[in-house]
Parts: sequence; C-alpha cells; structure tokens
Amino acid sequence: MRRNKQNKDHRRKSRVRNSVHNTKKAVRKLVAPQSLSLQKNPESTLHYFKMVIDTIEKTPMNGLVFFDLSNIETVTVDAIMYLIATLKNIKRITTLRIRCHGNVPLNANAREVFESCGFYKYVKANIPVKNTIGDNIKITRGKDANPYFAGDICDFVCRHNDWSIIKTKSLYRMIIELMTNTTQHAYNKTSIMDSNWYVFAENTDSYISFIFLDTGEGIPNTIRTKGLLEKIKSTLGINDALFVSSALRGELRSATKLEYRGKGLPEIYNRAKSKYITDFSVTSGHAKCMVNENDEIVETNYSDELIGTMLSWKLNKD
Repeated sequence: MRRNKQNKDHRRKSRVRNSVHNTKKAVRKLVAPQSLSLQKNPESTLHYFKMVIDTIEKTPMNGLVFFDLSNIETVTVDAIMYLIATLKNIKRITTLRIRCHGNVPLNANAREVFESCGFYKYVKANIPVKNTIGDNIKITRGKDANPYFAGDICDFVCRHNDWSIIKTKSLYRMIIELMTNTTQHAYNKTSIMDSNWYVFAENTDSYISFIFLDTGEGIPNTIRTKGLLEKIKSTLGINDALFVSSALRGELRSATKLEYRGKGLPEIYNRAKSKYITDFSVTSGHAKCMVNENDEIVETNYSDELIGTMLSWKLNKD
C-alpha cells in the first residue's frame, strides 16, 4: 500500500514538473502585420504592439516569445523604434529572463529598412549587417539629457543642410527638452517600461526627418485632469487626443503643478507654426495630434494605445 502511494506521489510530481517544463518551453508566436507602420497603418500596428505587450505580461519566467516578422512588406522606422523599445525596456523581460527570438522580413525592401536604421545593434542576428554611413543617425538610445549627442545631431543637420550651427539652436533646445522630459515626469513606479529615450534622424533630398520616442506613461497619463468627467474619460482613453492637443497649446496641465514645467511641447508647437519644422505630430496613449499647413491641431483617437510618447517632424531644406 505504501509503495502504491509513493508511486502515485511520484507520478503526480512528474506531471507537475512536466507541466511547468512545457509551459516554459511553449513558444508564444507574434505574427507582425504586412504593413508595420505607425505612420501608414496605425490601427493595425498599435494592435500588434498591444498583443506583444499582453503576451509578454503573460509569459512565465524563462519563457520564449517569437517575433515572426517574415510577412512584413512595408515598414517604417517609427514602428521599428517601438519594437526595439518593447524588447529593451519592458521590465518583465529582464526580471523574468524572458527570451525573445525572431526572424527577418522576406521582403528585401522591408529588410533593408531594418538594417539601415540600426535595428540589429539591439538584437543578435545571424545575418550580415550593412553599415550605412552618412545619410542617417541610426536609432540611438539614452537616459537623461545628453548635450553631446544633441550637438552631434545639430552637426549632422549642418553637414546635410548647409546651415550654420547658430541656425540649429532651436533644434538643440527641442532635443534637450525632450530628453529632459523623459526622466523628469514621464515615469513612475508602476511603469511597465524602464526610462529611456530613442532618436533617429535621416537625410533625404528635400528634408531631414526626425523621430523621438520616450517610453514613459505618455502625455494623457501624466497631465492633470480637470473635473470628474475628464477623469472618467481619461481612464477610458476617450479624451486622449484632447489632452495631447491641450498640452501642445500650453494649458497648465503638468502633473508636477509647477509653472515652469510643461513648456517643451508648446515651444515645439510654436516652431511648427513658424515653419521652422513641418509635418509635426505627437502620438501618445490612444491619440495622435498633428499640425497641418494652417497651424491647426488635427486630433485622432485610436482603439489601442501607444505606451509612451512618439514625436516626428521634418526640417525642410528650402
């Protein structure tokens, strides 16, 4: 009788061990959409990243997540930047030693975008990586304000735009302000991501484009709501576009409640209105706000949210 009980206990423990082992070995596959682009296909791209974050939040210690990028035919740097941020900044990946593997797009053009923007600086790759030099500043990550790197960006603009360094003074202040925002009020202890900023710049024939990302709580979650109705709508993500446009206009909504905070976005909006920069847009939470040719803020709300804040703009060469 005792031996039978021992055999039953052994079988029960084996089933538990095998169950845990199988759970750890289970591969959670994340298939990217054909168009991975916050610029061209925002709804599907945001939904994909929601699926990525939800999956990682449910993955156990030592679990394996596989990023299937093979079907991608169109991709833009903003989405690649956010993909890097999810891999490098989600705290759970590091804490639970979650393994992230993946493949490359079969489409040659899409694969070229991944290579040229610097994606493979952040992941281990078994493919030859091309070194594109001169026409872009590859996706770069940092913490706190970095005046030296901000200066490098201004030098990059001067080389490609025939500007004097004096003319990049406004650009320098913009970048420093965005870097500073990243650590001063974009994070709290409940953030699922670590604090970092990412920046990318690319030279073309007619303009130099910029993308800046911080992986904090996002504008809608870090501004002060006014009244009960706004608080309810904020919780549901309904008012996100209103909150972002309000921050751009400079209404005092900084969570710090300090008069000198919350000035960075209005200053950038002023530069957009003065045409120093063009095609300026901000995506944060469930919202995107862009400044049109008439200096109006065009608001869009999305079903899924972008955790953090992503800004993009251009410097026209004419």
